[in-house]
Amino acid sequence: MCEIIDNGKTRILNNGTDVTIMASSSSAASALKASKILGIKGVSTTVIEVLTIDSTEGAKDLKLGNNTNIYVFLDEEIRTVFDNLLDEFSVDICFIEKWSADIIVKEVMNKIKNKRESNRGFTSNYIHYVQ
Repeated sequence: MCEIIDNGKTRILNNGTDVTIMASSSSAASALKASKILGIKGVSTTVIEVLTIDSTEGAKDLKLGNNTNIYVFLDEEIRTVFDNLLDEFSVDICFIEKWSADIIVKEVMNKIKNKRESNRGFTSNYIHYVQ
């Protein structure tokens, strides 16, 4: 676990390279638990706790996690503010309305699987069988 970095609007609770989880104060504990589980599975996660939602500061907050290509939002208000800002980046977005650590892990693993399949020219709706 990395040291907590607090700029007054966000706290980086964990630094990673594969996935960014944007959480509110109420969902931060579940996000950190999911981050630990994902780490065991080989997925490096950034966990950002959004303390104050300010669309003018949003771009700076996103730059804290833009080394990843998958963003997971656990709060509708946070997703709404950051949604427009994410148009600048080529990232996958996932919103989880009813979250728990297990659900976060499941959704992140599905996103990673789908991304890997699409990078190989496959889509999740097409399965190529070789006999």
